[in-house]
Amino acid sequence: MKIIPTIEGFVYDDVIIMHTCRHDFVLAAKIKSQYLMLKSRLLHRIITHDILPKNRHYDEVTLIDMRLIDCMIRRKLINLST
Repeated sequence: MKIIPTIEGFVYDDVIIMHTCRHDFVLAAKIKSQYLMLKSRLLHRIITHDILPKNRHYDEVTLIDMRLIDCMIRRKLINLST
């Protein structure tokens, strides 16, 4: 079973439900960008191509991707320098 790291103030399950509008996802399952709502999907595309380029599938949404999408939508400050 995959262990999801915890980030203070970030509840992974709630964020997934909020950005996918799905309640039937399996915990620790890989999330694809096609399951995201339009605004979140567009932010994910910007993140994967410009902010944090990947050398694997662009369709996979990682934990850090979800955290960045959540911060952008909620207009929270993001410090990428650390």
